[in-house]
Amino acid sequence: DGAVVVQWQIDGQTNSTVVEKARHAEKSQGVWMPGDLYDVFHEEHLAVEWNGHGSSQGAKTTVRRQWSDLRPKNSTMSPEQYAIERLHSLLPTFEERMCSSVTASNTRQWIANDLAINLGGVSKHKLVEVLLRTSRVNGIVVDVGAKNGGVAAVPAADHGREVWALEPDSRSFEKLQANIQNKGRKVNALQIAAGDKNAPRNLRMFTNADFSCFTCTDPNSKDMKEIEVDVKTLDTVISRRVFLLKSDTQGFEIEVMNGATTLFDKMGVSYVLVEFDPLLLGGKERALSLVSFFLSRKYECFDLRWRKKFAGGKNHYGVRLNASNGPPFVEALLAESAYTDLLCFKCT
Repeated sequence: DGAVVVQWQIDGQTNSTVVEKARHAEKSQGVWMPGDLYDVFHEEHLAVEWNGHGSSQGAKTTVRRQWSDLRPKNSTMSPEQYAIERLHSLLPTFEERMCSSVTASNTRQWIANDLAINLGGVSKHKLVEVLLRTSRVNGIVVDVGAKNGGVAAVPAADHGREVWALEPDSRSFEKLQANIQNKGRKVNALQIAAGDKNAPRNLRMFTNADFSCFTCTDPNSKDMKEIEVDVKTLDTVISRRVFLLKSDTQGFEIEVMNGATTLFDKMGVSYVLVEFDPLLLGGKERALSLVSFFLSRKYECFDLRWRKKFAGGKNHYGVRLNASNGPPFVEALLAESAYTDLLCFKCT
């Protein structure tokens, strides 16, 4: 596809004879500088140049695919485990470079693109563990729609973080309390929902499943009942700097974020892990408004969706969202009636 590897650098030692440099490539359009493809796990750099054949984007995609699939041939780790190992090394570098005032804008783009590649296909449970073990960012953890606390609240407490967990469903809240009491975990657990107003609201609970929501429906269920629950804005509940805000509210994410503008704009939220289901959110425009909430605040947002990447299905690598690819990204999810999770980061 026109891709030529022009330099391989390992531990600072350059071997420029890997292949001959394509002299006729236009530097203004076809050259990707070292760091565009960057594997911190092996401390290796690749500089890649378009040789003029085919499209530069096609060439870049080819190299990314090959590079993302690389792992030691004798490794006993699964591809997800290997990606997680890479993330443990990549994350501190990502945070350092994104938060440095001397990092050039194009370098920020390179390091963000490389993080996106490694995030694709990593489950949110494993990702939270990576963040808790590896990140150097301070702050509390806020778990909205905590359920039993297994994704964020419990592991964050086990890592010594101050935790606030919100769960309005009485069934899930009972399980959350049981998990907190186990091992004497310290979690500020509140049986409330987060929203854009401080006002009670009816929560739809499906008695034939451990599932509840404010706006969703299940046409196959006759066992749905509504109960009134207390709803508070995060701005009312939280007045501290947040390391990780996790939100899983079955389509209520826009209301959750709109009730946290002071928290985002004044206190600071470094990482956001949010469920992203365009159908439950109410369609394309509302889904894009959630993306815009983060992008307008200068967050870097990445898709964590698993598309059977390592099970013989179509390859999929982490998507770094922007204003241009947001609409087709949402349309693709809607066409498949699918959902994903997004990880968003901002240096605060």
